[in-house]
Order: sequence, then structure tokens, then C-alpha cells
Amino acid sequence: MAAPLQSTGDCKSELGKYDWPQDQAYKVMFQESSNNLRIINNNPATGDYSVGCFQINLIGAVRATRPSEESLLIAENNVRYAYQMYVNQGRTFCKTSGWFNTCKKVGIN
Repeated sequence: MAAPLQSTGDCKSELGKYDWPQDQAYKVMFQESSNNLRIINNNPATGDYSVGCFQINLIGAVRATRPSEESLLIAENNVRYAYQMYVNQGRTFCKTSGWFNTCKKVGIN
């Protein structure tokens, strides 16, 4: 039997390393996970296998293009990848490939 995956670090403390709107990054992260790095949302019915504080989705073929689950359970890596997504989406959280529904819930346009 494989050992359980370990999570390390604090996502909130990692947010300040990046040049994104800190209040928005915090709202998205908190809505996704309540700053709980250990959250894994395994719901194939909704197309979701999301990991960590920013709930990076690793379901299906997308898994091959993203950091490993083990890596995303390290706060520094999870927040770094979330920032890369934010930048790649045009410096917004609110694209359908990102955190579109979360943006609506927390009032980010």
C-alpha cells in the first residue's frame, strides 16, 4: 500500500510572492479550499479531480500538462502554478479554464 501524500506549507503566505491582485487571489484561494492545502476534490461526475489550495484540476488528459499531484500538495508549487494560470489567461482568474464559477461567487469580474 502506497504511503499517503503529504502536504507542506501555507498557501496564504505564498500569495504575496506574485504580482496579482492580492485580495482577488486570496478570495479565489479561500473559496476553493479555505486555505486547506490538503483538499482533494475527486468528483468524476463533474469532471473534477482538483488538488490543493487553488484546486488545480488534474482529471483526464490535462494531468499530463500540469504539475503532479504530489507537487501540487506543496503550497509553493500550488500557488506558483495558479499564478502561471492567472497570467496565461490574460492576468485574470475569471476564464472558464480557470476559476470562472468562483469569480462569480466571490464577486470578481
